[in-house]
Amino acid sequence: MSALYACSMCFKKYSFEELSPGQQLCKDCRNSYPIVKCIYCRIEFQQQSKDSPNTICRKCVSNVKHYGKPSACMYCNIIAAFIGFKCQRCNNAELKFGPPLTCEQCKQKCAFDRKDEDKKMEGKLLCWLCTLSYKRALVKSKKHDSERRALTKMVTPPQEAEPPFPFPFDLPIPSFLTNHKLPQRPDVTKMDLSAPTPAPSQAPTPTTAPATSAPATSSLPPPMPAALTRSSDGAPPSKKMRAHSSTRLDTIVDPNSSEHLVAMTALKEQIAILERKLAEKEALVLKKDVIINELKAQNFSAETATRAKLDTLSKEMDEKSTFLSSKLKQLLNDKAEAIKICEERKKQGHVEQPRGRAGKRVSPNYNTLWK
Repeated sequence: MSALYACSMCFKKYSFEELSPGQQLCKDCRNSYPIVKCIYCRIEFQQQSKDSPNTICRKCVSNVKHYGKPSACMYCNIIAAFIGFKCQRCNNAELKFGPPLTCEQCKQKCAFDRKDEDKKMEGKLLCWLCTLSYKRALVKSKKHDSERRALTKMVTPPQEAEPPFPFPFDLPIPSFLTNHKLPQRPDVTKMDLSAPTPAPSQAPTPTTAPATSAPATSSLPPPMPAALTRSSDGAPPSKKMRAHSSTRLDTIVDPNSSEHLVAMTALKEQIAILERKLAEKEALVLKKDVIINELKAQNFSAETATRAKLDTLSKEMDEKSTFLSSKLKQLLNDKAEAIKICEERKKQGHVEQPRGRAGKRVSPNYNTLWK
């Protein structure tokens, strides 16, 4: 019994051939979780969850924790230079294959010559990103060719049935061995391709044709359409179309080129920086709002206390002024009464002033009279 291996996502047991070579995922996990590209190193990896917005691989996450955010590589312009000015891929390739050369597709100095013609794409020296784009375009073109061949098989009628035993080529096949419902198709490999095919309007009639060529011309089927005939160079139409599609791959422009990726990553970093600044500004505004509310509360409480104190002081002053005014009126009345008494005594006669013990006269105390 062969050994079984666990899937790294669902931990179910599968054979080694059923797991993916990169992350050891089963078929269900590969189909259920999307494949995304890392925004730093541009490596495709399987996402851990469907709703996860994280598009950074595990290796770049650990590098960001250890070294911080990376800068653009001086060779390939990928934002993956965590240490120095070169990414790890370009650094290892430079140590192994020497200085970089100019890529024939993106015209950047980021391609490394591996001294192997099999590594080149149709003899062209491409960088890592352009190689991935070329392979992706090649897979798309192969898929398109397979779909086109399937459609042509569905459109074209089936070939006529061959006889159960061989007949001479110049003798006609009996009618009971052929299917009259199917259209007769010529054998392209046995036709004379060098002779020009006559048009249907210029085809010789049985009356004008010679007697020797009558059975041969009558047995030949109508000419094939231009789409199924061989080309001028002798190549079949499918091979010619495939060669034409392979030549068109050079003109295919991949939207995931390095320049677009660098620009998109720079814009994402700017958006992240602006969002961080906006969050800091919002936090600062919230703190200032809290301080303003506290100051308003303190001002309101101080104003309330001051108004209460002012009210109490005004009440006390009113009470004191009322008391003093009433006392002043009483004193004025007492004074007026004392003056009246003194005047009455003067009118009645001389009032002898009392003497003291030493024989001195004592002046009358008017204050005692007022009381």
